[in-house]
Amino acid sequence: MRYRQDDGTLFLFFNESVFHTVDTIVTLNIPPCACMRVYNAQSNTAEYLQLDHNAFRLCLEPGQALVFEPLADPADEASAPISLLRQEALEIAWRVSTKAAGTNTAFEDKYRFAPGELPNLNGPEFDTRFSGV
Repeated sequence: MRYRQDDGTLFLFFNESVFHTVDTIVTLNIPPCACMRVYNAQSNTAEYLQLDHNAFRLCLEPGQALVFEPLADPADEASAPISLLRQEALEIAWRVSTKAAGTNTAFEDKYRFAPGELPNLNGPEFDTRFSGV
């Protein structure tokens, strides 16, 4: 997915497979770009990736998602958003509700998780039909 904002463009890549790893070369149709900041929300970390003619190797494990931010200037690597530098733990219970597409039925609770517990809902032990972010 491509998200265009006033202050730049972000790309979200998500492997919806519960069994297969994505391993491919991606070439972005954008102005020349020296590198990308790659944000992993699951680990709350950012890494930097050098590009070769706007191309890079994308490897995603089942259920993994990464956000990519093109950086025109490698010096931009030092300007990681402050939100990446601060970690906060959400100690709350999670509830997952589902609803069949195209129906007027109400959402129904499907899973409940204790604080600190949030598994990969795309995994084979949950609902392998799940897709989306």
